[in-house]
Amino acid sequence: MPDDKSKNDENDQDEKNWKELRKQADEAKQHKAELEAAKREMAFVKAGIDTDTKLGKMLLRTYEGELDKDSIRAEARDVGFNFADEAKSDKKDENNISDEERNSTRRRDDLSAETDNVRDEGKDPRKLADDAFWEARANGDRMEDAAQAALEHYLRGAQAGDKRVLA
Repeated sequence: MPDDKSKNDENDQDEKNWKELRKQADEAKQHKAELEAAKREMAFVKAGIDTDTKLGKMLLRTYEGELDKDSIRAEARDVGFNFADEAKSDKKDENNISDEERNSTRRRDDLSAETDNVRDEGKDPRKLADDAFWEARANGDRMEDAAQAALEHYLRGAQAGDKRVLA
């Protein structure tokens, strides 16, 4: 009988060990799932997604792609998420475009025949060209744009037959 008792004790101990191993395995699985969830949420935060908003929570739950910043941001844009940093850079681009449009409009206005004929009548086109060049540069225009502004005065003078330009 002592052999039966020792076998029962061993079986009981083995069963306790297996229960403990199963419990540890379940805990490890839970910790792994928590770690994966934390990594996933961190990837979203690094991508600029506020996971406390409804849209951020929805995206966090449903996103199935790669956990890199560009992929997450692309998916977020697709579902209508607006990023504050992109909105700021868009405004900068709009401001640059506005400056270019403003310069272009100013040049078109300068080219208008009626205004130019009255304003530039009798003035030396070379002086006007020089002034236009330096004014454009002072306004921050590119060298090419400033040169174009100056050239326009030479061309108008030539078109009007001004001998100071044609000589």
